[in-house]
Amino acid sequence: MSHETTNLFIGWTVLLVILAEGLVRIPGHMFEKLPVNLRRVFAGLVVTCVVVSMASQGIQYVQASVLSQQASDATKEARRLEREFTNNLYLFAENDPVQTDKFLSTNPYLAGYREYRNRHYQQAEAYFKEAIDKSQFVAESHYLLAYIALLEHEKAKDGDFEPVKTEIKAAMEADPDYGQPYYLRAIVEVKEGNGGAALDDIEKSARLQSDTCYDIHQPKEIALWWQGIAKEPRLKKIQTECQAHWNSMSHI
Repeated sequence: MSHETTNLFIGWTVLLVILAEGLVRIPGHMFEKLPVNLRRVFAGLVVTCVVVSMASQGIQYVQASVLSQQASDATKEARRLEREFTNNLYLFAENDPVQTDKFLSTNPYLAGYREYRNRHYQQAEAYFKEAIDKSQFVAESHYLLAYIALLEHEKAKDGDFEPVKTEIKAAMEADPDYGQPYYLRAIVEVKEGNGGAALDDIEKSARLQSDTCYDIHQPKEIALWWQGIAKEPRLKKIQTECQAHWNSMSHI
C-alpha cells in the first residue's frame, strides 16, 4: 500500500469514528416520534452524504497527489535538460573532439545533426533513423530526413516527391505543433504548382515557429524556394503578421 493510500485510509477511518461518535450522542427522543420508514430514509441520507463526502475528498486527495507527482516529475525532467544543455555548452566551448564524440555516441539525433550540418547526408540519415528507433527527437529526425530527401531530389532533377512527403507526414504525426514540416511541405507544394496550399502551410508554420518567419524574410531563401509565390500579396501579409507576432512574443 502506498504512502498516499495509507494516509487516505486513515483519514476515512477517523472520519467514520467521529461520525459514529456523533450519531451515538444524538438524543433518541429527537427521532422516536418519526415513522419507521422516515427514520430509514433519514439514515440512508446520512450514509449517502457521508459516502459522497468521503468519495469527493478521496478524489480530491488523489488528484492533488497526482498533480504533485507530475509537478515533481516535470521539475526533474527540466533539471535533466538543463544539465544536458550545460554539458553541450561545455563541450562546444572546449571543442574537445574526444569528449564530444563520447557524448554524441549516446545522442544519435545530435550526432546526425552534426553530420547533416557537415553535409555528410548518408551518415546523418543513419543517425536520424537510430534516433527514431530510440524514440528520441522523432519529429525533428523525420523532418531532417525529409529535407535530405528534398535535397537529393533537387540534385537528381527527376523523380517524385513521395520519399519527402512520407517523412513530412511522419514528422507531423509525431508532433502536429512542430512548424518546420509544414514549411517543408509548402516547398513541395510550390514545386507541384499548388501555391494556395503552400501559402496555407507557410502561414501555419509561421504561427508555430519563429524560424519560418525568419526564413521567409531572407532574400536567398525566397530566391531558392519561393519564386513561384514571391509576388503573392498573401505572402507579404504573412511576412508582416508573423514578424509582428514574434516581435510581440519577445517582450512577454
